[in-house]
Amino acid sequence: MTSLPHDTSAPGAMPAGGGPTIPNRLLGVGDIVSGSFRTVLAAPRIFLGLPLLVAIGLAVPAVVLFSLALATGLASERATVLVGLIGVAVVVFGFAAAYVLLRMTGALVVGAYRVALGERPSLGQVWRDGAGVVWRMIVLALIFVACYLAVVIAIVGIVLLLGSDRAGEAGIIAGLIFVLGLIPAFYWITVRLVFIFPVLAIERTSPVASIGRSLALTKGSWWMTFGRILMLGLLTVPVLMFLSALTAPLELADSTSGDAAARAAWGVGAAVAAILSAVLNVVFQVYGFTYVTLMYIDARRREQAPAVGGPPQDRPVGPGSSYPYGAPGPSGIQPYPGPRPMP
Repeated sequence: MTSLPHDTSAPGAMPAGGGPTIPNRLLGVGDIVSGSFRTVLAAPRIFLGLPLLVAIGLAVPAVVLFSLALATGLASERATVLVGLIGVAVVVFGFAAAYVLLRMTGALVVGAYRVALGERPSLGQVWRDGAGVVWRMIVLALIFVACYLAVVIAIVGIVLLLGSDRAGEAGIIAGLIFVLGLIPAFYWITVRLVFIFPVLAIERTSPVASIGRSLALTKGSWWMTFGRILMLGLLTVPVLMFLSALTAPLELADSTSGDAAARAAWGVGAAVAAILSAVLNVVFQVYGFTYVTLMYIDARRREQAPAVGGPPQDRPVGPGSSYPYGAPGPSGIQPYPGPRPMP
């Protein structure tokens, strides 16, 4: 199992290419915003190349399946059998695509973690690192679905009970208050569970343990965590404005009028706008994964700050220690898994 990050103070331990992209101290929101940009730009092959490769790898079979379905729909002989076979292929492709996308997300999170702390892993390394997160995330998703169904059933039962004739008008008011009270509860739990994916990808915990770990990392810092998530949301505003600027001329144009050249120009413009919009969305999604990963790194530092009597100094993983943390120190807390400060 891989031990990382390396001790950058040891000769030859730092891979060529650069140092940490975040300062070696507790991070402010400005550090996270700018550090996320630096992290993505420090390893474009990982953060831009990997999504591009995955997009191409998924687009080719998708186009083939669509073409087969279209050709089958136009055929008259044995169409039912072929449609059934294509349906099975689509289901298989859907599961394969879900696996690839989850693995890519895990690779991007681990890649952001390693690059931010000073490593420059290869594309193949982070792709291998992302393998362990897939099945954990699937199990976690099943747990969430079961919990969601249980909560929905309980909510419907409570609302029906409060809104019954026996409960009367007071019951209806109580039911309305209960439903409105679920909104802040939803936001509360969403913020508390924001670190589930980084924990699964980096700490390699079990799905159930990742829930408790995220709750521990956000304990006592709900408002700070919420504010940082809100900042990430505010960063979407210029992205949406840019997308609107791309598509606004197309919405004003009429593709059914004019000569053939005008319609062709409209089609080319629509295609270019769609491609740019897709690329921009992917880049911002990658930035979002990186942003949350840096939030996780800071949460780890804040978790250890009281134990070390102040802002922690990143310490390397020791020889023989398991990925990604070393053995607990005298205080019982694992040393922070980062490189030492660069000179």
